[in-house]
Amino acid sequence: MRTPRFSVTQDSNYLLVEIHAPYCDLQDLDVDIENENFMFYCKPYFLRLHLPGKVKDSDTSCGVFDADTQKFNFKIEKCNHDEFFPDLDMLTKLLQPKLNKNTVNTIEVISSENQSDDNSDSESDQWYVNQEIPNDRENCLVLKQGYGFGNKLTSYFDNIQDPLFGILDDIRAIEMTQEDRRNGRIHFESSSFDENIYLYQYFNDEDIMDIINFPSPWIKLEVDKLEYSEYEMDILKELPNKEYLLSTREENIVLLGLVDILFAYCYDKRTFGFENSVENGWATNKISSTLSWFDIFQASNEVIIANFRRSLCFPLYRNFKLSIKIFDDLRLLLKFGKKFILKCLLEIHKWFNMGSCTDPRYILNDLYVKDYCVYIQKCNSTKLNDIINDLDKIEISKEDLNLNLVNIERLAIQEILDSNMDTSSESCSSDSDDDSSSTTDSDDDDSSDNISVIENLTDNLDCLVIKSNEKLH
Repeated sequence: MRTPRFSVTQDSNYLLVEIHAPYCDLQDLDVDIENENFMFYCKPYFLRLHLPGKVKDSDTSCGVFDADTQKFNFKIEKCNHDEFFPDLDMLTKLLQPKLNKNTVNTIEVISSENQSDDNSDSESDQWYVNQEIPNDRENCLVLKQGYGFGNKLTSYFDNIQDPLFGILDDIRAIEMTQEDRRNGRIHFESSSFDENIYLYQYFNDEDIMDIINFPSPWIKLEVDKLEYSEYEMDILKELPNKEYLLSTREENIVLLGLVDILFAYCYDKRTFGFENSVENGWATNKISSTLSWFDIFQASNEVIIANFRRSLCFPLYRNFKLSIKIFDDLRLLLKFGKKFILKCLLEIHKWFNMGSCTDPRYILNDLYVKDYCVYIQKCNSTKLNDIINDLDKIEISKEDLNLNLVNIERLAIQEILDSNMDTSSESCSSDSDDDSSSTTDSDDDDSSDNISVIENLTDNLDCLVIKSNEKLH
């Protein structure tokens, strides 16, 4: 059976279900509406929706099939008029039955439907398929360092042969303890930071200021009018039926991992002018510590500091002001809520699937992105808002990054000023030998020399950072 593309909207009294079924056989059409369930069967398609409220099959409920668009449109009456059904745009959530949360907190529920001892095949049960827990979870109690969503995976790479050097900064991160990952990441960032490139872009920031000042299309975004693309709908309907039972600490780690990935996504979007490019995905992978080191965070300021550090160490544009602007974009993105976050995650999924064979970022979809797409649809909005409020209180300074930025900038400026002063002194001495009789002209020369120091500041910078220029080009 194939799950068709579908969408669900509502008005005050009805649910409106649209189903795209281009290869259906109308002779086999069967629709069942009962309480919180809507079931559609039309060979080769089957769809069962678990609704957030009750509906009924009444005289005013109806359905039509448009042969031109190959779509069914069903109008289903709500049991309680004027009732609002939440999360109708969380398509994966609608496909999943409501699960009983009566298991321990460290278990990921794959299927929790109640099953009777006599294995009866009642009509209501025959739609469910028994599923087995993947082997990944068999080692959940073994003292082996985890990775992936919620750090739950331990054996994913046992049968993976694709090269990972384009994904992880250090391939050994797979086996490292969490402490070693953190220390290794920080050391790698510090050793990769190039102060010459940083200084070149610090003084020659015209292109970067254009990127910073580019107006974000998100400012005018209307979340209620967001629609899923065909690719996004296909991904959503194929996502697995999972429920994540996380401790408070684990859920905090998961949410901060989401922040980490979305900051990197915002960098990707802004530096490409919010347009798609074949290069999309590299920066998202590289700037995210979660994706490039399997690192985890337990405080909001930790993750943002890591994002800032990596944005100044690895991508093409390395500028502190740009990082601040990216942080503003991130906060705006998160405030649009779960549907827009889900859209962004689906775009990341698409980028990673389009990667080359030498950079198999599809692995990151398996480890993180798919699970985040499932999780965000069920995420507690209060916890998400708490993270957003924490981010609003954070202000990052250059000193926080431990990259010695303030001293690097100060010493560079001082060196340029000293160089100009030496040049000016030599010029003044030569002028004084040529015309020692005019003290008034000497005063004017001093003033002119000071202006010249400022005017020549940027010109002399090119000599200071010529090696950086060669690296960039």
